[in-house]
Amino acid sequence: MDVEDIMVACLIIFIAFLVIGIIVGGIVSVVDNYNYGEKVGVVVNKQYYPPHRKVDERFSLELEKEINGEKRRITIYVPEYVYKEYNIGDYYGGE
Repeated sequence: MDVEDIMVACLIIFIAFLVIGIIVGGIVSVVDNYNYGEKVGVVVNKQYYPPHRKVDERFSLELEKEINGEKRRITIYVPEYVYKEYNIGDYYGGE
C-alpha cells in the first residue's frame, strides 16, 4: 500500500463516520422531540434567521417545561406572526 491508498482509505472511513454521526444525530433529535410531548412551555429564547441564498427567513422559539421533575427544552419553528406575538417569559401553547 502506498500513501495514496492510505489517504483514500482514511477519507472513506471519515466519510462513513460522518454519515453515521448525521444519522444518529437525526434519530436522537426525533426521539428528543417525541419525548418532549406537546409543544407547550415558557418561551426562554427567540431566534431570527435572516434569508440566506435560496433559504427563506426563519423564526424559532425555544420552549421550556418540566417533565417528571426535570426541565426540558425544545426549539420550534413558527411563522413570523407567531414569533412577533410571543416574548421571552410568555407561555406558549395550550390555549
